[in-house]
Parts: sequence; structure tokens; C-alpha cells
Amino acid sequence: MYKSFSEQFGSLVPENSWEIVNQWFRQDDLAFRLSRSRRTKLGDYRFDPKSKMSVVSVNQDLNLYSFLITLTHEYAHYLVFKNYGRKVSPHGVEWKRSFGALLVQLSELKCFPEALSPIVLAHAHKPKASSNGDERLYRALLKYNDEEVVHLMDLNIGQEFRFKKRLFQSVEKRRSRYLCLDLGNKKKYLIPGTAVIQHG
Repeated sequence: MYKSFSEQFGSLVPENSWEIVNQWFRQDDLAFRLSRSRRTKLGDYRFDPKSKMSVVSVNQDLNLYSFLITLTHEYAHYLVFKNYGRKVSPHGVEWKRSFGALLVQLSELKCFPEALSPIVLAHAHKPKASSNGDERLYRALLKYNDEEVVHLMDLNIGQEFRFKKRLFQSVEKRRSRYLCLDLGNKKKYLIPGTAVIQHG
């Protein structure tokens, strides 16, 4: 018996989004998988040429709104693939247009809290390849997490921290990344400001 997306995964996305998300995943050539937490990505889109199926996956540990935005991001990849195949860039103009339009639609359906909606709309007009790449949106989404964590961007330049069991010192900010000195091997590395670190 067919089960809608909301019947299976409704607790993971805002209730106001159920109807539209159910429409997205009513396609015969599109499946959804819940993924364990992945360090390198929040979600994924893949096409299997053998089965002719597209599969969208999203990490299970995201809050409601991060989950919905990531789900939308990956669904936009599906739409672009359906319309253009592999002829266009993964995060090119076509994907940005599709993803942005979907976020606007979700915002109009009141799927995001009043405080978050304008930030989502700003992101919709200039989408990045990852919501983590938009520092304003990333910080806003953090407020809806159950647990508080410390990110590299929360520290002052010059402070020491641990990342992947190594001791670093931040040297300078470079756009969304920070140049950091590994105090063990004395080499410098660029680390995303959104990296979860241990401090203090």
C-alpha cells in the first residue's frame, strides 16, 4: 500500500509543508532515503541509470527547517536533471532558479517561522551550493537545534581549539573559511567557519 512522504517522515518536516512535499515524492521515478549523519554533506541526489530511478537522501539529525531546506535543495537537483539531464552545472543557473522558486513557495505556505522566513527568502534570491555556505542562514537555523554546539566562526582570531582530535589556532578569516595553524605539525589549513569544534 502506498504511503505518502508525510505518513512516513512527517515528523522530520514542518506540518505546513506536508502537502507540497507529498506532491514532490509522488513521482514514480523518485525515491527518498533517510541517511545517518554525514560529516561532508547534509543531503544528496543520485540517479541510477540501471533502474532509471532518482534517489534523494537527507541526514536524519537535522532540525525541522534544516531538513526541509536540504530536502528542497536535493529535490531541485531532481527537477533540473529531469529537464536538462547532465547538460548543465549541478549548482548552475538552472538549479539556482529551481531551488529559489521552491523556497519562495514554501515561504508563502508559512513553512518557516516568522523570524526565519525573510532569511530563507534572501537565500532563495542568491542560493549557495550549501545552506552552510550562507552564514546568515546557517546561524539562523542553529537556533532550532536541540543541542548547542560551538563553531569555528564563534571564536575570536587567535584562539585555540580542537578539530578532528588536533589542536589548532585560528590565524585569519578568508570569506567563509578560516586560515588555521595546526599546533602539532605547524602547517596551515583552511577550515570552514561552520566546522563544529571543541573549545575551552
